Amino acid sequence: MKYLHEKCQSADSEFSGHKTDFLSLDEYSADIRYPGDAASEADAKDAILIATRLRAFIRAKLGLDQPTTPEGS
Repeated sequence: MKYLHEKCQSADSEFSGHKTDFLSLDEYSADIRYPGDAASEADAKDAILIATRLRAFIRAKLGLDQPTTPEGS
């Protein structure tokens, strides 16, 4: 995610405001992939919120419609 952020930021400076989100997701992906490590429910919820926020930002950058979510999600 760090590499992806660097590439995106070099193409569009608005990505600089999302560096923390990219780095947070990078930590989740690296820490959780090894046997014996697991994400807490709070970590999982946090990662989903961050990914959702980044996805909305990137979709807007690409001129794509924002997906609708079921009520209560």
